[in-house]
Amino acid sequence: MRSAAARLALAAAGLSVIGVAGASHAAAGPVGPSKVVVTDPSGDALGLPGGDDIVSVTYTSAGMTTKATKKTKAAYTPKSLMITLEVADAITTDGTVQYDVEGELAGCGGFYLYVAPGAATEALSGSCADDDTVDFAASTYAVSGKTISFTIPLGSVPGAKAGGSVSGLFAYTGAVDPVTGEVGPVLIGANPLDNDEASSDAVYKIG
Repeated sequence: MRSAAARLALAAAGLSVIGVAGASHAAAGPVGPSKVVVTDPSGDALGLPGGDDIVSVTYTSAGMTTKATKKTKAAYTPKSLMITLEVADAITTDGTVQYDVEGELAGCGGFYLYVAPGAATEALSGSCADDDTVDFAASTYAVSGKTISFTIPLGSVPGAKAGGSVSGLFAYTGAVDPVTGEVGPVLIGANPLDNDEASSDAVYKIG
C-alpha cells in the first residue's frame, strides 16, 4: 500500500474524486449501487501509450434490485464489491502490463488484487495484509475494451460486506515480464516502476 503522503501528492497533481450515492441512500430516484470514482489525468503515464494510462478507478458494487410492491419499497442488495480500472486506450492483453487495485477493509487490512492479462502464467492474485491465509480465490476479473473490472464476492474476504467501508483507494499499472506476469512494481515496491497511479483518501461504503 502507498503512504498517505504519496496519495496526497497525487491529489495535488490533479486527481479528483466523485462520490455518487445510489437511491437507497437518497430521498428519491432509482434504487441502485453507490460508487466512488477516482479520476486521473490522461497522458501522464510513464510507459506504453494508452493501455497503461489510468483515467479513472470506480469502487462500486454489483447486486440485485427488488421492485417495489404495494406493501414494500424498492430495494437494492449488494452481492459483490466491484473495482473497475479504466485506461485511455484498450487494456493490454499481451502480458506486458500489470493492473493492480487496492484498498483497506476491516479485518483484512490493506488488500490488493492484480493481474497481467495474457501473461503465460496469467492468474489473478490477491492478499490481505492482516490475514495471509486469505487468497481471494473467489474473486474474478474481466476485460472489456478500455476497462478491467475486479469482482470480490461479499463474504469471501474479511470486511467485504454490505455497509462495510473501503478506504485507502489506490490503483496502478506497471510494466512486467510477459512470461511470469510478476516481475514489476508489486514485487519490488518501487514507485518509479509504476507506469501510472491513481489514489484517493475518499472512503467507499459498500452498498
